[in-house]
Formats: sequence, C-alpha cells, structure tokens
Amino acid sequence: MLLYEMNQFNDCLKAMDASYNIKHKTNTAYYMFKSFLALKKEPEAIEWARQGVKISFDEAKSIFAKVELGAPYEYINILISQRIEMITAQGKYFQKQGNHSEAIAILWIALEQKESWELWYLLSKSLIRLKDVRIDLDPLSAIDKAIQLNPVYTPALLEKGLLLMDQGKKVEADDVFDVILNLEPDNIAANLAKGSYFYEKYLDQVEQNKDSVPDYWARRTVEYLEKVKFLGETHKTEENSEYLFKALMILAHMQYKAKNFSQAVDMFQKAINLSPTSIIPWRMIGLIYLESGVPEEAIHRINQVLVFKPTPEMFCAQARCYLAMGETEQAFNAIEKAYEMDAQDPIVIYYRPFVLVQTSRYVESLPLLREEADRMANKKAYAFDSPFITRNEASAEHYLTHIGFAKFQLGEREKGLALMDVCLRLFPDYAPSYINKGIASFELKHYQEASILLQKGIILDSQSYRAKYYYKESCLILGDQSNLSL
Repeated sequence: MLLYEMNQFNDCLKAMDASYNIKHKTNTAYYMFKSFLALKKEPEAIEWARQGVKISFDEAKSIFAKVELGAPYEYINILISQRIEMITAQGKYFQKQGNHSEAIAILWIALEQKESWELWYLLSKSLIRLKDVRIDLDPLSAIDKAIQLNPVYTPALLEKGLLLMDQGKKVEADDVFDVILNLEPDNIAANLAKGSYFYEKYLDQVEQNKDSVPDYWARRTVEYLEKVKFLGETHKTEENSEYLFKALMILAHMQYKAKNFSQAVDMFQKAINLSPTSIIPWRMIGLIYLESGVPEEAIHRINQVLVFKPTPEMFCAQARCYLAMGETEQAFNAIEKAYEMDAQDPIVIYYRPFVLVQTSRYVESLPLLREEADRMANKKAYAFDSPFITRNEASAEHYLTHIGFAKFQLGEREKGLALMDVCLRLFPDYAPSYINKGIASFELKHYQEASILLQKGIILDSQSYRAKYYYKESCLILGDQSNLSL
C-alpha cells in the first residue's frame, strides 16, 4: 500500500504478487487492480478486480465469524469499500465495451450491498442502452435515485433530460436542461440539448407557417448553438468536437432553409473538417451547389458521398449533375449503376426513363414512360423522398410530352407532336413541355418557334443543359446575338 501511495506502481505490483498467497487476498487483489489501472493497463486491472470481488465474498465470511467473537469491525468496512470500487470499475469497463447486460448484472450486485449515486447512474446508462433487459426497474427510476442521492450531479441530470426527450416528454426535458445550466452555464451538452429543443420548435413553426420564418425560435436556437460553438472551439476535446459537429450541422441546415447558401456551405465545410467521413455534410453541399445551378461543384461532393456510401439515390443525383453539365454518356452510366444496384428503388424507377430520353435512348425509355404514366393514372406511383430528385409530374397527362418526344424521335412525328401539344395546353407551367417541343421544332428547322419555346423552358428550368444548348443554336441560326447569355 505504501508503494502504491508513493506512485511506485511497478514495485507495488511485485510486492503484491509476492504476498498474494499469504493473507488479506482481497486487499492484495485490490492494490494489484489499482496499480494496473494507474499504469493504464485496463484489461489486467479489470481481471484483478474480478478476482478481488470474488475473493472478497469468501474472505468476508471468515471475517464476520471473527467479528462475532469480538474482533474489530474496521476491516469489514474496508473490504466492502474495496469491493464496491472494483465492481464499479468493472461496470464502467463493460459499458465501454458495449456489454451492457454484464454491466447491469454486476452493478445490481453492488447496489444490493450499498447504495450510491454513482452506481445508480451507471446502472441507468446501461438500462437506457439495453431496453429489453428483464429487471424490475426502468431507466428513469434509476436516474431519479442517482439524482436523489446527488442532486447536483449534472451527468445524471443530462441523461434524464435526454431520456425524457426520447420519450417525447420535451417540456419536462427542457426543464431538466434548465436545471443543468443553472448549475453549469458552460455545460456544452446541455447547451446543445437546449439548442436542439428550440430547433425542433423552429421546424414545427416553419412547417405550420411556410411563408414566414419564426424569428423567436430561430434566435433561441442560434443563441444556444453559438455557445456550443464557442465552447467547442475554445475547449478542444474529442467529446466537445462531437457536440460542435452537431451544432454546426443544425446551424448549417437553418442557413440552408433560409436559402443563405454561402453561409450554409461554410458551416457544412467546418463540420467536414471535424469529421471528414461524415456523409450528410458532403451530401448537403452537393445539393446546395446543384440547386444553385453549379453542377460542376456539386458533382465533386456527390462523388465523395459515393466513395463513402454508394446508393441508388446518389447515383441518380450524379446522373442529374452530368445532365446539367451536358455529359450525357456519363449521365447514362450513372443511372445504369443505380439501376444495377437496385432496379426496384422508387427513385430509379421514376428518374431512369427521363435520363434515357435525355441521352437519346428512346426505344428503352418509351415503355418505361408508359408504365409510369399508367401508375400515375391508377394512383399507384411509387412514393419517395429525395432532395436531389423531385417528382415534377402530378398526373399521368404530364407524361404525354415525354412519350410524345420519344415517339417523335422514333419516327412517329405527327403523333409525337400532337402529344406534346396536348401537354403544353394542359400544363403551361411545366418546363419539359416547352423544352421537348422546342427541341422537336429545332429538328424540324422551325428555329423561330424553337427559340420561343426553349426560352420559356429555360425560364421555368434554368438548369436544363438541353434547353440552353438548342436555344443558343437557334439564336445563332436566326442571327440573334442578344439573348445568347440566357
């Protein structure tokens, strides 16, 4: 023990190892455990803790017998204290390893001998992460016991707040976070939790009032998350970096929703600097550049996402970028990769026919367009949710322009033109109606009509490379240089 207190841990290990078979085996095992822990040899320390706990129960029986005969009671208290400390260390170790069932079992043994706020707190953490464990105690009750024994222990309060949030009791959770911040104003986790709470309020209000931004909720969100940014940037730890990453992601999404794209990109990039392999910030920057009409920038971010996690949606997004850049063969290759990955993916089923049309695969696209039109007519169109590929067709009739364009290219010119004209009359704000009919007019050498139709198509869809290309060609043939920059 003296060697341990003098921080001579290696000498302590040798001395304890020599005395292990003499007497007070629990005490020896305990200092072996403590020495290995001090030397940062955790597996060896936990093995000695395991042995020490087991030995302590046997040793306690003989000591209790001596106590009954009048021996001092002091060593019993020491024995129990050492046992609890070794059990607690094992519980923490099992939690770190993700073995929460073992952690619960051993922490429960410790609590049967002596209550402590730390043991209740550790037990609650494992109960939260192993929800299906069979024990007559729910995580919230365990946390409450820890808080009852130590009302100012903020990690337990934080676990309670997060658990209440998970259970949908958001107002109660927010009250808990307020308690934490009254105790520790610079608690980075609580500031993030408060910011996240107000962000949810902000999103709810945005959904309900789509034409106006709820300023109060936005300001409160930013207030707490800016505090997280400050704390994360001035107190750099691995844990704080995780909190900072989450704060940056929320702030970036707020800027994105407000269409402040440059600020959003800046914050998403800061998030990438903290976690280079996180997909979402790469994905969001790609989306922003695509929406901003800069496909050359978007494609780099989308390609990065595909390195980390290839999905049909992202191959479709890649195809969309290539189409906007006029790289039709690359677009075709991308959509075929999406198709090979999952031919039944709703995004692929929807978007592939349009890519095939725009890459001059009219024979393959025509039956697919008809199938999708039939699904729309029968209200059986596949639903999907993707910011990269959005469904622009609200009815089966919208497909008439695409079917008509494919027929036109396959030689059925009169029928194709008739279908495109029907779609133009039905949907005067549908960009593909003007673009398809404009390209058809250009191929018929009706350049004046083509330029008028294509100009309208570009106004409705400024990202259409096809429309821009044929419009410029029409203007050049007509000798009109004034609108080439459209």
